[in-house]
Order: sequence, then C-alpha cells, then structure tokens
Amino acid sequence: MRFISFVLLLLLLGQTGGPPAPIHTAYDESLKSTEIKTNWLYVLNNPDQFLQLKLVGQFRGKQMPKTGPEIFEVEIISQAPQHRYVGLPELVAIADGAELKIGKMDQHPIQAIMGMFKGGQKDSESLVNNTVSPVPATAAVLAQHKAADLVGEWIVTKITGTQLMTLANATKIAWKLGQTDFSFNEIQMTRLKQFVAAITPEGGQLAKDTPVEKKVERPLRTDTPSDANNSSLKDTLDWLRKQLSKYAANQSVTGGPQVMTLTKFSNCDIEWRLAPPVALDAPGSRANSQTNLPLTLDYVLNLKDLESEAVEVSDSGDSLRFVTRNHDQVIQLIYKNTRTGNDVYTTPRLLNSAFFELKQNDLGGEMRAALSHAIKLCQASPAK
Repeated sequence: MRFISFVLLLLLLGQTGGPPAPIHTAYDESLKSTEIKTNWLYVLNNPDQFLQLKLVGQFRGKQMPKTGPEIFEVEIISQAPQHRYVGLPELVAIADGAELKIGKMDQHPIQAIMGMFKGGQKDSESLVNNTVSPVPATAAVLAQHKAADLVGEWIVTKITGTQLMTLANATKIAWKLGQTDFSFNEIQMTRLKQFVAAITPEGGQLAKDTPVEKKVERPLRTDTPSDANNSSLKDTLDWLRKQLSKYAANQSVTGGPQVMTLTKFSNCDIEWRLAPPVALDAPGSRANSQTNLPLTLDYVLNLKDLESEAVEVSDSGDSLRFVTRNHDQVIQLIYKNTRTGNDVYTTPRLLNSAFFELKQNDLGGEMRAALSHAIKLCQASPAK
C-alpha cells in the first residue's frame, strides 16, 4: 500500500479531465514505481449503500517484470448511513460457485492520514463528494439520505495473481464483504479481464504465488512489558520507545519518503512526526525558497483515548495500527510547513485511527501487547 499512496494523493489534489480510461497505467517519478488500475466499478447501488471497487497492480520502475507486477490490491469505497466495516471484514469471491478467500480488509492509509474529505457525521468521513470517485447524483442512496449524513469507508486488501487469473476465467463472480453481498455485471467482468490482460507480461505469464508464511503468535517473552507481568507505565513506554525508534520505517504519504520521529513519549501523552529526510538551509535562503518540500505531519494523542483491544499488527508485521474508543475523532494531525515549521491550517485535523509503519521484524506481537498494556494503565490512572 505504501507504493500506491502518493499516486492516489495526486488524484485527490485535483487531477481533472474527462472520464478515466477503463484501464490506466501511470509511472510515478518520486516513487520510481508504476501502477496499473481499473476505473472505479459501481458494484452496489442500493438505497442504504453505494459501493465502488477498483483493482490495482504495482511494480518498481517503468518496465514491467517478466513475471508481472509485484503487488495486487482490491480497493473498496462504501457510502452508507452508518459504518459497515468497523470490524474490517474478510473479502471473499465466489467464482462459478468456487469460494476464494481474498483477504482481510484494512483501512486505506490515505483516508486515515491525509484527511482530504469534508463533512459527514461525527466519528466518520464523508466520501460523497470526494475527487477520487464522486458518488453520482443518481445513486439510490442519495435519494433516501442526505449526503452529509452518509458515512464513508475506504478499505483495501491484497489479492494474488493466481486469484485474479481464476476470477478472469470465470463466467460469474459473486462477492461477500462481511454482511454485504454483490456480483459483477457483464461490463465489470469485461473490466476484470482487461485488467488481467494489462498486468500479464507480453509473451509471458504472471508469476506463481509465493506462499505467504503467516506469522505464528508465539508466547510473549518474559521481559516484554504486558498485562502478564504487570509492568509499570514507565517501563512499558521506555520499551515501546526503544522498539519503535529501532523499527520505524519510512512512509510516503505526501509526495516522498518521510521519517518517523517520536517527539514526546512520556506518561500517557504521545506525539510523533513524519518529516521528509532533508537538511534545510538557513531560514530565508534562496535554496529554501526554491525547494518544494512535502509537508511535515505532527500527530498528538493521549493513550487513554485508544481502544486497548483494537491494537493490531499486520500479518506481514509491517504496521502497528490503533483506533480510538467509540471511534471518537481525538487524534490530532497537524500539518506544518517543512521549511518554516509554521502550521499550515489554523486547526488540527482530527482522526479516529493511526498507525506506525515498521521495518520487517519479529516483535510485532510484543509491541501490540505492550501498547495495549500501556493503554489500559493510562485508562486506569486518575484523570489529571
């Protein structure tokens, strides 16, 4: 997902023109990667929900590898009067009656981090008028509900090349997304086949899937701060600070790599920064004035506001995600001018979830247990 973030951000910031091509290929110079994708497919148009789906393939460089793209994803945007996918369900496809378990959905990082959508209810995001793929005025959900009352959810999961080939060879495809059922129509089946043709190397075949070794939950080490050993808040935060500082990975959500730095990690108040890895010249210098630098992002939260049972580590161990209690929007995201350090907006953006991107390591389960333990300790402490 990291490779796709900046390309999608470009769309969000105002790409205009006619209707998108059914299959679109774009190279991103800053990320040195290429993306192949379908347009957004309107897969469900009910009075209580409007659902869109897109297929995406990504590979490094401009030349497609002989074995095809390295990453495939299914993206979904839902608009409904209430949250449908708080629990992040599994996506399942039924191709000619055969069930394919695609994978567990995750919140798309663009929605969680950039906050480009306005309106909507408290604790939610409105994607009705988004510039990624606006809801058509004729959508049945808009005939029954006000746009400002709809909850938008943008979720994503990986899909394998083998699964895509199986789907492309099917004559009928039904889908299950939690409690939501929908099917591809004839046009959408055509788009799927066109996508698979576009990601298949000329004169070659897609690489066979490499089995993904799912991390096995192992018993916590006895020195890991957790509920099991009743570690103090100070010891728990000291351990977390050490691990996050060691395993934090660069992110790319504003147009280039960003380095994560923990700027405050004491008591229950946590703050961190994502900033481009640049050495700035003296304030007011000509070099600074000519440099178009990505924004710096500052995050501020109090651990007592998080849900201790909802801390998650991805199967690949490359992210540690957390959400707020009752999905209250209390995590502050402050956009700063990287050159001057000044706030870009007068008020912070408020989020109900965030995550730390991690380098590959085997301490994901340990970090999850420690963060969950720290949250519980903060919630048990008397309010100051």
